[in-house]
Amino acid sequence: MNTHTLWRAAILAALLGAALPVGASTDPHVWQSIGPTSIDGGDVDYGWAAGRVTDMLVTDDGTRWIATANGGIWYRGPEGDGWNESNKNLTTLAFGAIDHFGSTFYAASGEDNGDCIDCGRGQGLFRSTDGGHSWSAMSASTSASRSAFIRVGSADGKVIWAGGEYGLIESTDGGDTWSAPLQRPDPGTGDLQPFENPRAIAVLPDYHATLVADETGIFRFTNGQGWTALPLNPVAPLQDPQNGYAGTQMAGAMAVTAANPHEILVGFTVDNTNYDHGCKAGIYLSTDDGDTWKELSRLSGDPYATNAYYKLVQDTGCQGWYDNAVAISPTDPKTLVVAGITLDLSTDGGQAWSDLESSSSEHPDVHTIAFDPSGKTFYVGEDGGVIEYSSDGTTAQNLNQDLSIAEFYGSAGTMADGSVVIGGMQDNGTARIANPLQDVGGVPPSPCPSSTPEPAAGWPKLGWKSILSGDGGEVLIDPRNPQDVYAEYVQGALQSSTDGGCTFNSIAPPVQHAAWVMPYATSDDWNFVVAGGDDVYLTLTGGVGAPGAEGADTWKPQKAFTPPSNATTNVTALWVSHDGQVIVAGRSDDKGLTPPRLAKRFTIGGPWQNEDVSDATFIDSVIVDPKNSNHAFLATEFSQPPSCSIRETMNFASPTPQWSHIEANLRNPTPSDPNSGDNCMSSTLSLFNGRLYAGTSRGVFVYVPTPAPAHWEPVGQDLPIVPVVSLNFVAPNSLIVFTHGRGAWYLPQINP
Repeated sequence: MNTHTLWRAAILAALLGAALPVGASTDPHVWQSIGPTSIDGGDVDYGWAAGRVTDMLVTDDGTRWIATANGGIWYRGPEGDGWNESNKNLTTLAFGAIDHFGSTFYAASGEDNGDCIDCGRGQGLFRSTDGGHSWSAMSASTSASRSAFIRVGSADGKVIWAGGEYGLIESTDGGDTWSAPLQRPDPGTGDLQPFENPRAIAVLPDYHATLVADETGIFRFTNGQGWTALPLNPVAPLQDPQNGYAGTQMAGAMAVTAANPHEILVGFTVDNTNYDHGCKAGIYLSTDDGDTWKELSRLSGDPYATNAYYKLVQDTGCQGWYDNAVAISPTDPKTLVVAGITLDLSTDGGQAWSDLESSSSEHPDVHTIAFDPSGKTFYVGEDGGVIEYSSDGTTAQNLNQDLSIAEFYGSAGTMADGSVVIGGMQDNGTARIANPLQDVGGVPPSPCPSSTPEPAAGWPKLGWKSILSGDGGEVLIDPRNPQDVYAEYVQGALQSSTDGGCTFNSIAPPVQHAAWVMPYATSDDWNFVVAGGDDVYLTLTGGVGAPGAEGADTWKPQKAFTPPSNATTNVTALWVSHDGQVIVAGRSDDKGLTPPRLAKRFTIGGPWQNEDVSDATFIDSVIVDPKNSNHAFLATEFSQPPSCSIRETMNFASPTPQWSHIEANLRNPTPSDPNSGDNCMSSTLSLFNGRLYAGTSRGVFVYVPTPAPAHWEPVGQDLPIVPVVSLNFVAPNSLIVFTHGRGAWYLPQINP
């Protein structure tokens, strides 16, 4: 992640006199949430949104429980009294799955949605024995770092299955102890092999059998018979008529129903050259425990779904690796719901389908579907949050009120007096809020016209309004004029606005390729803009050319790296001095095939120096002391533990600077706090009032070099354990941070 420091020192002290958000603590050292409690898509995005939901269940009393990508566990009572956190004693907020047996709840941490770039790693499996009010880690499960499912597997609640990138593991004593990774017969040879990244599980309602799908097939477990490979791979592979390519199918989602204990619904994806399991390859139904299968009719009534589900095998638009969910009504085995990018419903056993995505403004990218026990209602968890549907799909209700789980990407923009805050989020656009530090009495007004009706009474305060759709990226606001805004879509689609974000024009640099979130920065006058893709690109006109000219015409590649970047290397960190003289770029290899490299230049038009960071795999952040260009800091990652490094040098201008490691207790756990290690798994660095701060995967820390030993201390109190991607300082001593999973937070006073 990257931090822009050019404009953060120019802040007004008047912010300290602003009123705190409603219900906030009066202690100035306690972090306060400033939303978004919901995001108003307005005219540019999908209704009201919150953030990514990975799993969901509904208990017998109608309470809705969700696991979220980086926001922890939440629940909503049957009376619709808003969402509540259930994160007490959790040591991570990245979760992939949740289940329960009576008042005992189980949660599997880490998100295993394919290979998504922001899937958070977890810290094992957790259990709650008091109805979800507090949690404790289950022993011998710490290897569970990315989880696809956790399910109760027996009538007495003793058998628990958990699966993900670590394979399939089992507990037979309610989670007290766990097995080593289990094995199943190889579909080809019959030899026993460990499960390969199991993605889906189906526990039949009377517990007479359990089905688990991994990357090689579907396997059934029955007491006394062990694991058996089911005949699903012989299902005809999806053909690509243009390229003559046949992909290998695999199950990405499975569902069962209490209405028929032998019925199983499976959503298949197909292996292709672009993703491990990209395109939706078919929907299949079995009514005999998986002995035989039939393909259901394709979604011919939904043209968009026909494309999204059944694109050609080599089409990069497929996302079955990321979003794939199926469900069956617990009271009617003919009511089926299937989802990927879109959402479709059948009430006749799969003969005909209706498109719910277009009729209800359903957010794309569905990860989980859950019926309530009565079968009258089902719930959809997706990148935007939670939507409730009637079983026939005729009514839909947005349930994202009070659900603060937004996942910001990279650096965000904050106006000097806190009157405007803008940030880009994972699949929920770029959104803004006015006066977030004040009691605004509801959703603050937007300067942009919108056809979206105002929310009903009781809608949460601190709701934000979208100004760009899709995935948001980094944001800059001109400290001299809040009407001038830079924002971006992914992979280099940089845009500018001169009306506060109401309208945007493309000023994208002509990058050959770029990181998912492209770093960029400006000089104080805002005309000198630097962006990092395959190379460093520079424009002296703010990316705006002569009338009628494309913005790309004004950008000039700097040829900063020697040798030039290859197809998998991009700039992932960027720093520019106030006057534009000093530029530093960090390049990383997405595949880890080549070591990261720094490129730096110290005068306009001067030569570039290159330096390999051979003992790391990724550069997160690089900054230079604005008072001394020899004094610099670097944050890197490793593919294997120890997972991070923060370094300091006092001779940065040298072609071969000497770096000292200063991560200290950020990386190595202390005896008094075993969870203190790996706090810098990813870091964004910033200097404020001469002190070094790090936004990390587990919060905000400040470096204390003296007295010895040098160490890091947490900043403020009660900030959730969540990745911090942007540090926005407010003089003389306040801080706003943006997180990837719990929205934005405000600290009125930084610890002295």
